[in-house]
Amino acid sequence: MDGIKGLKVTHKKSLIRELDKIHFWRCKNLKMGTALCAVLALREEWNLEKYRELKERLGNIGKYDLRFDCGSKDIPCFILSSYNIGRPDQTEMFVRLTGLFQDKYVMKAVKDRSVYNGVKLSVIFVWFWQMRKLRITLLQKKMILLYMYIYHAEADYVFSEFNKRRNGIKIVAVFDDIFPIDNMIVQLCKKTGLKTATFHHAIINGSYKYIDYRYSVSDYFLAWGNYTRDMAIRYGMDRDKIKVLGPINRIGEKQKHLKNPDEKVFGVLTRGTDEKQYINENIEMIRMANVFAKKYGYKYILRLHPSDVHFRDYAKYIDKSSYIAGNRKDSLVDFLEKVQFSICANTSAYAESLYYRKMCYRYIPKSEEKIDVCKGINFGKVRNLEQLERKFDRDKNKKNIEKIMEGVSDYLFEKHAEENYRNFFMGSV
Repeated sequence: MDGIKGLKVTHKKSLIRELDKIHFWRCKNLKMGTALCAVLALREEWNLEKYRELKERLGNIGKYDLRFDCGSKDIPCFILSSYNIGRPDQTEMFVRLTGLFQDKYVMKAVKDRSVYNGVKLSVIFVWFWQMRKLRITLLQKKMILLYMYIYHAEADYVFSEFNKRRNGIKIVAVFDDIFPIDNMIVQLCKKTGLKTATFHHAIINGSYKYIDYRYSVSDYFLAWGNYTRDMAIRYGMDRDKIKVLGPINRIGEKQKHLKNPDEKVFGVLTRGTDEKQYINENIEMIRMANVFAKKYGYKYILRLHPSDVHFRDYAKYIDKSSYIAGNRKDSLVDFLEKVQFSICANTSAYAESLYYRKMCYRYIPKSEEKIDVCKGINFGKVRNLEQLERKFDRDKNKKNIEKIMEGVSDYLFEKHAEENYRNFFMGSV
Protein backbone atom coordinates (compact mmCIF):
# COMPACT_ATOMS: atom_id res chain seq x y z
CA MET A 1 0.00 0.00 0.00
CA ASP A 2 1.49 3.28 -1.16
CA GLY A 3 1.10 6.76 0.19
CA ILE A 4 2.09 10.05 -1.43
CA LYS A 5 5.04 12.06 -0.24
CA GLY A 6 3.68 15.42 0.90
CA LEU A 7 2.33 17.28 -2.09
CA LYS A 8 -0.02 20.23 -2.26
CA VAL A 9 -2.28 19.71 -5.26
CA THR A 10 -4.09 22.64 -6.86
CA HIS A 11 -4.35 21.52 -10.49
CA LYS A 12 -6.54 18.72 -11.85
CA LYS A 13 -3.71 17.10 -13.83
CA SER A 14 -1.46 16.99 -10.76
CA LEU A 15 -4.21 15.48 -8.64
CA ILE A 16 -4.95 12.80 -11.26
CA ARG A 17 -1.26 12.01 -11.58
CA GLU A 18 -0.74 11.68 -7.82
CA LEU A 19 -3.86 9.56 -7.29
CA ASP A 20 -2.71 7.28 -10.11
CA LYS A 21 0.49 6.58 -8.14
CA ILE A 22 -1.43 5.09 -5.22
CA HIS A 23 -2.10 1.35 -5.29
CA PHE A 24 -5.41 1.54 -3.45
CA TRP A 25 -6.21 -1.51 -1.34
CA ARG A 26 -8.44 -4.08 -3.06
CA CYS A 27 -8.65 -2.00 -6.24
CA LYS A 28 -6.54 -4.29 -8.46
CA ASN A 29 -4.03 -1.50 -9.16
CA LEU A 30 -6.57 0.60 -11.02
CA LYS A 31 -5.49 4.14 -11.86
CA MET A 32 -8.04 5.97 -9.74
CA GLY A 33 -7.05 9.46 -10.79
CA THR A 34 -7.62 8.53 -14.44
CA ALA A 35 -10.92 6.84 -13.61
CA LEU A 36 -12.21 9.86 -11.68
CA CYS A 37 -10.99 12.51 -14.13
CA ALA A 38 -14.49 13.72 -14.99
CA VAL A 39 -15.59 14.26 -11.37
CA LEU A 40 -12.22 15.67 -10.27
CA ALA A 41 -12.59 18.41 -12.89
CA LEU A 42 -15.66 19.63 -11.02
CA ARG A 43 -14.19 19.55 -7.53
CA GLU A 44 -14.38 23.35 -7.17
CA GLU A 45 -18.16 22.88 -7.09
CA TRP A 46 -18.07 20.32 -4.27
CA ASN A 47 -19.75 21.42 -1.05
CA LEU A 48 -21.37 19.90 2.03
CA GLU A 49 -24.71 19.49 0.27
CA LYS A 50 -23.12 17.45 -2.53
CA TYR A 51 -21.22 15.42 0.06
CA ARG A 52 -24.43 14.55 1.91
CA GLU A 53 -26.17 13.59 -1.34
CA LEU A 54 -23.27 11.34 -2.30
CA LYS A 55 -23.15 9.77 1.16
CA GLU A 56 -26.78 8.67 0.82
CA ARG A 57 -25.78 6.49 -2.16
CA LEU A 58 -23.21 4.44 -0.25
CA GLY A 59 -25.45 1.45 0.38
CA ASN A 60 -26.44 0.69 -3.21
CA ILE A 61 -25.02 0.18 -6.69
CA GLY A 62 -26.72 -0.08 -10.07
CA LYS A 63 -28.81 -3.12 -10.97
CA TYR A 64 -28.15 -4.65 -14.40
CA ASP A 65 -30.08 -6.69 -16.93
CA LEU A 66 -27.87 -9.38 -18.41
CA ARG A 67 -28.51 -10.80 -21.87
CA PHE A 68 -26.29 -13.45 -23.38
CA ASP A 69 -27.12 -14.39 -26.98
CA CYS A 70 -24.30 -16.60 -28.15
CA GLY A 71 -24.32 -18.93 -31.12
CA SER A 72 -20.69 -18.44 -32.03
CA LYS A 73 -17.30 -17.42 -30.73
CA ASP A 74 -15.67 -14.01 -31.08
CA ILE A 75 -18.70 -11.98 -30.03
CA PRO A 76 -18.82 -8.40 -28.76
CA CYS A 77 -19.90 -7.42 -25.25
CA PHE A 78 -21.73 -4.10 -24.78
CA ILE A 79 -22.08 -2.40 -21.39
CA LEU A 80 -24.33 0.54 -20.48
CA SER A 81 -23.50 1.58 -16.92
CA SER A 82 -25.77 3.35 -14.45
CA TYR A 83 -23.70 6.49 -15.08
CA ASN A 84 -25.21 6.72 -18.58
CA ILE A 85 -28.88 5.78 -18.25
CA GLY A 86 -30.27 9.12 -17.11
CA ARG A 87 -31.27 10.16 -20.62
CA PRO A 88 -33.65 8.10 -22.78
CA ASP A 89 -31.86 9.11 -25.99
CA GLN A 90 -28.64 7.49 -24.76
CA THR A 91 -30.47 4.28 -23.95
CA GLU A 92 -32.02 4.38 -27.43
CA MET A 93 -28.57 4.74 -29.00
CA PHE A 94 -27.35 1.73 -27.03
CA VAL A 95 -30.32 -0.33 -28.20
CA ARG A 96 -29.73 0.72 -31.82
CA LEU A 97 -26.09 -0.35 -31.65
CA THR A 98 -26.59 -3.67 -29.89
CA GLY A 99 -29.51 -4.49 -32.22
CA LEU A 100 -27.06 -4.85 -35.10
CA PHE A 101 -25.73 -8.13 -33.69
CA GLN A 102 -27.43 -11.47 -33.30
CA ASP A 103 -24.64 -12.96 -31.18
CA LYS A 104 -23.67 -10.65 -28.35
CA TYR A 105 -23.43 -10.17 -24.61
CA VAL A 106 -25.30 -7.14 -23.27
CA MET A 107 -25.12 -5.69 -19.75
CA LYS A 108 -27.49 -2.77 -19.27
CA ALA A 109 -28.14 -0.88 -16.06
CA VAL A 110 -31.79 -0.56 -15.06
CA LYS A 111 -32.88 3.02 -14.45
CA ASP A 112 -33.85 3.83 -10.85
CA ARG A 113 -33.05 0.29 -9.71
CA SER A 114 -30.22 -0.75 -7.42
CA VAL A 115 -28.80 -3.67 -5.49
CA TYR A 116 -27.02 -3.81 -2.16
CA ASN A 117 -23.39 -2.70 -2.16
CA GLY A 118 -21.65 -5.58 -0.43
CA VAL A 119 -18.22 -3.96 -0.21
CA LYS A 120 -17.22 -3.34 3.41
CA LEU A 121 -17.01 0.30 4.40
CA SER A 122 -13.74 -0.43 6.17
CA VAL A 123 -11.89 -0.03 2.84
CA ILE A 124 -12.60 3.70 3.01
CA PHE A 125 -10.50 4.05 6.17
CA VAL A 126 -7.59 2.26 4.52
CA TRP A 127 -7.88 4.46 1.42
CA PHE A 128 -8.00 7.54 3.62
CA TRP A 129 -4.74 6.48 5.26
CA GLN A 130 -3.19 5.92 1.83
CA MET A 131 -4.15 9.49 0.89
CA ARG A 132 -2.83 10.94 4.14
CA LYS A 133 -0.03 12.99 2.55
CA LEU A 134 -2.08 14.36 -0.29
CA ARG A 135 -2.53 18.01 0.57
CA ILE A 136 -6.06 18.80 -0.50
CA THR A 137 -8.98 19.84 1.68
CA LEU A 138 -10.65 17.33 3.97
CA LEU A 139 -13.92 17.74 2.07
CA GLN A 140 -12.19 16.95 -1.21
CA LYS A 141 -10.63 13.82 0.30
CA LYS A 142 -14.02 12.69 1.57
CA MET A 143 -15.66 13.29 -1.81
CA ILE A 144 -12.92 11.36 -3.62
CA LEU A 145 -13.27 8.47 -1.17
CA LEU A 146 -17.05 8.29 -1.64
CA TYR A 147 -16.77 8.42 -5.43
CA MET A 148 -14.15 5.68 -5.33
CA TYR A 149 -16.24 3.49 -3.06
CA ILE A 150 -19.46 3.81 -5.07
CA TYR A 151 -18.02 3.62 -8.59
CA HIS A 152 -15.40 0.96 -7.90
CA ALA A 153 -17.98 -1.28 -6.21
CA GLU A 154 -20.25 -1.10 -9.26
CA ALA A 155 -17.43 -1.54 -11.77
CA ASP A 156 -16.12 -4.54 -9.86
CA TYR A 157 -19.63 -6.05 -9.71
CA VAL A 158 -20.16 -5.57 -13.47
CA PHE A 159 -16.74 -7.03 -14.27
CA SER A 160 -17.26 -10.07 -12.03
CA GLU A 161 -20.63 -10.82 -13.68
CA PHE A 162 -19.16 -10.35 -17.12
CA ASN A 163 -16.11 -12.44 -16.29
CA LYS A 164 -18.29 -15.49 -15.55
CA ARG A 165 -19.26 -15.63 -19.24
CA ARG A 166 -16.23 -14.13 -20.92
CA ASN A 167 -15.33 -17.21 -23.00
CA GLY A 168 -15.87 -16.35 -26.65
CA ILE A 169 -15.93 -12.58 -26.10
CA LYS A 170 -13.30 -10.77 -28.12
CA ILE A 171 -14.07 -7.10 -27.42
CA VAL A 172 -15.86 -5.12 -24.69
CA ALA A 173 -17.46 -1.76 -25.55
CA VAL A 174 -18.68 0.86 -23.07
CA PHE A 175 -20.49 4.19 -23.37
CA ASP A 176 -18.01 7.06 -22.73
CA ASP A 177 -14.97 5.68 -20.93
CA ILE A 178 -13.95 9.10 -19.60
CA PHE A 179 -16.64 8.62 -16.96
CA PRO A 180 -15.76 6.72 -13.77
CA ILE A 181 -17.62 3.39 -13.88
CA ASP A 182 -16.93 2.79 -17.57
CA ASN A 183 -13.30 3.81 -17.19
CA MET A 184 -12.80 1.33 -14.36
CA ILE A 185 -14.57 -1.46 -16.28
CA VAL A 186 -12.26 -0.88 -19.24
CA GLN A 187 -9.18 -0.90 -17.02
CA LEU A 188 -10.29 -4.21 -15.46
CA CYS A 189 -10.95 -5.78 -18.87
CA LYS A 190 -7.60 -4.70 -20.25
CA LYS A 191 -5.81 -6.32 -17.31
CA THR A 192 -7.19 -9.66 -18.52
CA GLY A 193 -6.01 -9.10 -22.08
CA LEU A 194 -9.38 -8.20 -23.65
CA LYS A 195 -9.66 -5.60 -26.37
CA THR A 196 -11.85 -2.62 -25.45
CA ALA A 197 -13.69 0.17 -27.25
CA THR A 198 -15.71 3.21 -26.27
CA PHE A 199 -18.52 4.80 -28.22
CA HIS A 200 -19.93 8.15 -27.17
CA HIS A 201 -22.91 10.46 -27.09
CA ALA A 202 -23.22 13.14 -29.76
CA ILE A 203 -20.43 15.45 -30.87
CA ILE A 204 -17.83 15.96 -28.17
CA ASN A 205 -15.08 18.49 -28.74
CA GLY A 206 -13.20 18.35 -25.46
CA SER A 207 -13.79 21.96 -24.47
CA TYR A 208 -15.92 21.10 -21.43
CA LYS A 209 -13.74 21.00 -18.34
CA TYR A 210 -14.95 17.53 -17.38
CA ILE A 211 -14.14 16.02 -20.80
CA ASP A 212 -10.49 15.12 -21.20
CA TYR A 213 -9.61 12.72 -24.00
CA ARG A 214 -6.17 12.00 -22.54
CA TYR A 215 -7.84 9.83 -19.93
CA SER A 216 -9.76 7.62 -22.36
CA VAL A 217 -8.27 4.19 -21.68
CA SER A 218 -9.99 2.01 -24.29
CA ASP A 219 -8.03 0.51 -27.15
CA TYR A 220 -10.42 2.12 -29.64
CA PHE A 221 -12.40 5.36 -29.65
CA LEU A 222 -15.38 5.14 -32.04
CA ALA A 223 -15.98 8.63 -33.38
CA TRP A 224 -19.12 9.96 -35.04
CA GLY A 225 -17.20 11.89 -37.68
CA ASN A 226 -13.95 13.49 -38.74
CA TYR A 227 -14.71 16.58 -36.65
CA THR A 228 -14.79 14.56 -33.43
CA ARG A 229 -11.63 12.74 -34.55
CA ASP A 230 -9.81 16.03 -35.12
CA MET A 231 -10.99 17.47 -31.81
CA ALA A 232 -10.08 14.31 -29.89
CA ILE A 233 -6.54 14.52 -31.26
CA ARG A 234 -6.38 18.22 -30.46
CA TYR A 235 -7.37 17.56 -26.85
CA GLY A 236 -4.87 14.79 -26.24
CA MET A 237 -6.04 11.49 -27.72
CA ASP A 238 -3.71 9.15 -29.59
CA ARG A 239 -4.59 9.30 -33.30
CA ASP A 240 -4.02 5.56 -33.80
CA LYS A 241 -6.86 4.50 -31.47
CA ILE A 242 -9.56 6.51 -33.27
CA LYS A 243 -11.97 4.81 -35.66
CA VAL A 244 -14.42 7.08 -37.48
CA LEU A 245 -17.59 5.00 -37.78
CA GLY A 246 -20.54 7.43 -37.68
CA PRO A 247 -23.38 8.54 -35.39
CA ILE A 248 -24.95 5.64 -33.51
CA ASN A 249 -28.24 7.50 -33.21
CA ARG A 250 -28.65 7.20 -36.98
CA ILE A 251 -28.19 3.43 -37.07
CA GLY A 252 -31.24 1.84 -38.66
CA GLU A 253 -32.23 5.02 -40.52
CA LYS A 254 -31.58 5.93 -44.12
CA GLN A 255 -30.37 9.44 -44.68
CA LYS A 256 -33.02 11.51 -46.41
CA HIS A 257 -33.21 15.13 -47.45
CA LEU A 258 -36.30 16.55 -45.79
CA LYS A 259 -38.47 18.91 -47.79
CA ASN A 260 -39.60 22.23 -46.40
CA PRO A 261 -43.28 22.67 -45.53
CA ASP A 262 -45.26 25.40 -47.25
CA GLU A 263 -46.13 27.00 -43.92
CA LYS A 264 -43.73 29.63 -42.60
CA VAL A 265 -42.68 27.73 -39.47
CA PHE A 266 -39.24 27.42 -37.90
CA GLY A 267 -38.00 25.38 -34.96
CA VAL A 268 -36.33 26.33 -31.69
CA LEU A 269 -34.18 23.66 -30.03
CA THR A 270 -33.00 24.18 -26.46
CA ARG A 271 -29.76 22.91 -25.00
CA GLY A 272 -29.25 20.66 -21.97
CA THR A 273 -29.75 22.44 -18.67
CA ASP A 274 -27.30 20.81 -16.27
CA GLU A 275 -26.32 24.31 -15.14
CA LYS A 276 -28.67 27.21 -14.33
CA GLN A 277 -27.00 29.60 -16.79
CA TYR A 278 -28.09 27.34 -19.64
CA ILE A 279 -31.75 27.89 -18.73
CA ASN A 280 -31.16 31.63 -19.11
CA GLU A 281 -29.50 31.10 -22.49
CA ASN A 282 -32.50 29.09 -23.68
CA ILE A 283 -34.78 31.90 -22.51
CA GLU A 284 -32.70 34.45 -24.46
CA MET A 285 -33.00 32.27 -27.58
CA ILE A 286 -36.80 32.15 -27.13
CA ARG A 287 -36.86 35.94 -26.89
CA MET A 288 -34.90 36.13 -30.14
CA ALA A 289 -37.39 33.73 -31.74
CA ASN A 290 -40.32 35.95 -30.69
CA VAL A 291 -38.84 39.04 -32.33
CA PHE A 292 -37.69 37.18 -35.44
CA ALA A 293 -41.10 35.52 -35.92
CA LYS A 294 -42.91 38.87 -35.74
CA LYS A 295 -40.56 40.59 -38.17
CA TYR A 296 -40.55 37.85 -40.81
CA GLY A 297 -44.13 36.60 -40.43
CA TYR A 298 -43.24 33.15 -39.05
CA LYS A 299 -44.53 30.85 -36.34
CA TYR A 300 -42.21 28.63 -34.34
CA ILE A 301 -42.27 25.26 -32.56
CA LEU A 302 -40.23 24.72 -29.40
CA ARG A 303 -38.47 21.38 -28.86
CA LEU A 304 -36.72 20.68 -25.57
CA HIS A 305 -33.37 18.96 -25.25
CA PRO A 306 -33.73 15.40 -23.80
CA SER A 307 -32.23 16.59 -20.48
CA ASP A 308 -34.25 19.84 -20.37
CA VAL A 309 -37.32 19.77 -18.09
CA HIS A 310 -37.88 23.51 -17.76
CA PHE A 311 -40.79 24.23 -20.09
CA ARG A 312 -42.65 26.03 -17.28
CA ASP A 313 -39.71 28.42 -16.94
CA TYR A 314 -39.87 29.13 -20.67
CA ALA A 315 -43.66 29.38 -21.01
CA LYS A 316 -43.90 32.91 -19.61
CA TYR A 317 -41.42 34.16 -22.22
CA ILE A 318 -43.15 32.58 -25.23
CA ASP A 319 -45.15 34.93 -27.45
CA LYS A 320 -48.33 32.90 -27.85
CA SER A 321 -49.25 34.69 -31.09
CA SER A 322 -46.10 33.30 -32.75
CA TYR A 323 -46.01 29.90 -31.08
CA ILE A 324 -47.25 26.50 -32.24
CA ALA A 325 -47.34 23.71 -29.67
CA GLY A 326 -45.32 20.70 -30.76
CA ASN A 327 -45.88 17.01 -30.12
CA ARG A 328 -43.62 15.77 -27.32
CA LYS A 329 -43.63 12.28 -28.84
CA ASP A 330 -42.22 13.48 -32.15
CA SER A 331 -38.76 12.26 -33.07
CA LEU A 332 -36.23 14.83 -34.21
CA VAL A 333 -36.97 13.85 -37.82
CA ASP A 334 -40.71 14.34 -37.24
CA PHE A 335 -39.95 17.75 -35.79
CA LEU A 336 -37.67 18.78 -38.65
CA GLU A 337 -40.30 17.82 -41.24
CA LYS A 338 -42.61 20.45 -39.73
CA VAL A 339 -40.18 23.38 -39.98
CA GLN A 340 -38.34 25.23 -42.73
CA PHE A 341 -35.25 25.81 -40.59
CA SER A 342 -34.26 25.88 -36.93
CA ILE A 343 -32.48 27.95 -34.33
CA CYS A 344 -30.69 25.83 -31.75
CA ALA A 345 -28.65 26.47 -28.65
CA ASN A 346 -25.30 24.79 -27.99
CA THR A 347 -26.34 21.26 -28.93
CA SER A 348 -25.46 18.63 -31.49
CA ALA A 349 -29.00 18.96 -32.89
CA TYR A 350 -27.30 21.49 -35.18
CA ALA A 351 -25.34 18.68 -36.83
CA GLU A 352 -28.37 16.40 -37.01
CA SER A 353 -30.40 19.12 -38.73
CA LEU A 354 -27.74 19.60 -41.39
CA TYR A 355 -27.55 15.81 -41.80
CA TYR A 356 -31.15 15.95 -43.05
CA ARG A 357 -30.38 19.09 -45.10
CA LYS A 358 -32.39 21.39 -42.86
CA MET A 359 -30.76 24.75 -42.24
CA CYS A 360 -29.96 25.41 -38.60
CA TYR A 361 -28.63 28.55 -36.91
CA ARG A 362 -26.52 27.85 -33.83
CA TYR A 363 -26.95 30.42 -31.05
CA ILE A 364 -23.59 30.71 -29.28
CA PRO A 365 -23.35 33.79 -27.04
CA LYS A 366 -19.89 35.04 -26.11
CA SER A 367 -20.06 33.22 -22.77
CA GLU A 368 -20.40 29.90 -24.62
CA GLU A 369 -17.48 30.29 -27.03
CA LYS A 370 -15.14 28.04 -25.05
CA ILE A 371 -17.64 25.18 -24.90
CA ASP A 372 -19.18 25.49 -28.35
CA VAL A 373 -20.12 21.93 -29.35
CA CYS A 374 -19.03 22.69 -32.92
CA LYS A 375 -16.13 24.98 -32.13
CA GLY A 376 -14.38 26.20 -35.27
CA ILE A 377 -17.42 25.75 -37.53
CA ASN A 378 -18.83 29.19 -38.33
CA PHE A 379 -21.56 28.16 -40.78
CA GLY A 380 -24.88 29.13 -39.20
CA LYS A 381 -23.26 30.39 -36.00
CA VAL A 382 -24.84 33.53 -34.50
CA ARG A 383 -24.26 35.48 -31.30
CA ASN A 384 -27.38 37.63 -31.27
CA LEU A 385 -30.59 38.56 -33.05
CA GLU A 386 -28.84 41.01 -35.40
CA GLN A 387 -26.48 38.29 -36.68
CA LEU A 388 -29.37 35.84 -37.03
CA GLU A 389 -31.34 38.26 -39.21
CA ARG A 390 -28.30 39.12 -41.31
CA LYS A 391 -27.36 35.49 -41.97
CA PHE A 392 -30.97 34.48 -42.63
CA ASP A 393 -31.37 37.26 -45.23
CA ARG A 394 -28.13 36.20 -46.90
CA ASP A 395 -28.70 32.43 -46.82
CA LYS A 396 -32.25 32.44 -48.21
CA ASN A 397 -30.87 33.71 -51.52
CA LYS A 398 -27.88 31.39 -51.71
CA LYS A 399 -28.18 28.91 -54.55
CA ASN A 400 -25.53 26.58 -53.14
CA ILE A 401 -26.83 26.45 -49.56
CA GLU A 402 -27.57 22.71 -49.75
CA LYS A 403 -24.06 22.03 -51.02
CA ILE A 404 -22.61 23.92 -48.06
CA MET A 405 -24.84 22.01 -45.64
CA GLU A 406 -23.69 18.75 -47.21
CA GLY A 407 -20.02 19.64 -46.78
CA VAL A 408 -20.41 20.62 -43.12
CA SER A 409 -22.58 17.58 -42.39
CA ASP A 410 -20.11 15.16 -43.97
CA TYR A 411 -17.36 16.59 -41.76
CA LEU A 412 -19.45 16.21 -38.61
CA PHE A 413 -21.04 12.83 -39.38
CA GLU A 414 -19.51 9.86 -41.16
CA LYS A 415 -21.97 8.13 -43.49
CA HIS A 416 -22.83 4.41 -43.46
CA ALA A 417 -22.77 4.12 -39.66
CA GLU A 418 -24.66 0.83 -39.59
CA GLU A 419 -22.26 -0.90 -41.95
CA ASN A 420 -19.20 0.60 -40.27
CA TYR A 421 -20.13 -0.52 -36.74
CA ARG A 422 -21.07 -4.01 -37.90
CA ASN A 423 -17.79 -4.41 -39.75
CA PHE A 424 -15.74 -3.06 -36.86
CA PHE A 425 -17.16 -5.35 -34.19
CA MET A 426 -17.37 -8.46 -36.35
CA GLY A 427 -14.26 -8.24 -38.45
CA SER A 428 -11.69 -5.53 -37.98
CA VAL A 429 -10.38 -6.09 -34.44
